[in-house]
Amino acid sequence: MHIISAKYPLPPSEGDPHDTLHLLGSILSPFSTLPTIFGAEVDGLVEGGGNEFAVNMDMRFAGPNARFGVPEVAGGVIHGGGVQKLTQLVGAGRSMEMMLSSQGIGAAEASRIGLVNRTFGSADEMRRYVDALALRIAISPVGGIHATKKSVRECMDGNGSMSKDMQRLGELAHTEAAQKAISAFIELGQDQGRTEFELSQPDSCLRVWQ
Repeated sequence: MHIISAKYPLPPSEGDPHDTLHLLGSILSPFSTLPTIFGAEVDGLVEGGGNEFAVNMDMRFAGPNARFGVPEVAGGVIHGGGVQKLTQLVGAGRSMEMMLSSQGIGAAEASRIGLVNRTFGSADEMRRYVDALALRIAISPVGGIHATKKSVRECMDGNGSMSKDMQRLGELAHTEAAQKAISAFIELGQDQGRTEFELSQPDSCLRVWQ
């Protein structure tokens, strides 16, 4: 609040407010640009800047105490680092309602409108699920993980295309990791369509790396 307050400004020792705002924006940008997969676990109040962090991550998960809010319009400003991603996640109408009303929403509503991936009955349940999900993702080769994030982010920003995705598929198919996995798929499935491995897809696919 002190960054944009004229009556209660930051002390000079804290630097120029304009530089601080720019820094906040640059802190959010790596969530989109780095190949790392970022996930937010929320089980408390996430509003303003906290919501900006959450919506810029790749995935969001909510515990029973999660509450999301955007109070900036009530303060005469806008949800600077969150407008674009919030709108991409929940659509123009719902993002306008959430921002213009400055009204918070709970975990169930956040799930219903697509702000979070899913909700949980307890923080422990959420942590166990997210930890298991992270481990499952980490089993696969990084090439496919990084390329998938890049394509999804391009889609969200209006820069994606099937031709780009197909080009990445072709490039990845020639990597050592992909060739190893393709051979394992054929071998585990016995080159047939009705084996236990094939009929259990996609859940069984990570067996190629186990």
